[in-house]
Amino acid sequence: MGDRSDLREAALLHDVGKSTTRLGAFGRSSATLWSVTGLGMPRRWRDYLDHGRIGAEMLEAAGASPLAVAFTRHHPGPPPSGVAPEDWWLLSAADHT
Repeated sequence: MGDRSDLREAALLHDVGKSTTRLGAFGRSSATLWSVTGLGMPRRWRDYLDHGRIGAEMLEAAGASPLAVAFTRHHPGPPPSGVAPEDWWLLSAADHT
């Protein structure tokens, strides 16, 4: 398998965008539940729900691996073009354990 530091990087850093919101468990839960109403919400909640894009931009600017950027931006959806399905499955499985 060789050195797969890109897998470790993606697994460890894919939620980095959540750090910008400084929300605790109650705030994250509230944002998630409120999002289904379609009503306006505080900026921090919107940023929490958009943490994938925010985190991907942070990782891209820091020079992270393409896999880490892609997983951060696109999970929990299907793997984007150029990402091995096996890598995506491993990262998704690790994220749900």
